[in-house]
Amino acid sequence: MAGALGDPAHGAVIVFRGVSPEDVEAFARTDPYLEAGLVKQWRVEAWNVVI
Repeated sequence: MAGALGDPAHGAVIVFRGVSPEDVEAFARTDPYLEAGLVKQWRVEAWNVVI
């Protein structure tokens, strides 16, 4: 799941399920937007679902 934040967009969220934080970091490091310099900063955070 992924999507832009704000209108106009000023960020984005990508939600991963069933992978480790290290896998998410590896994905982010090879992201074409990051490699092209379009992403200036990023972070990995846990998301706790409330049921």
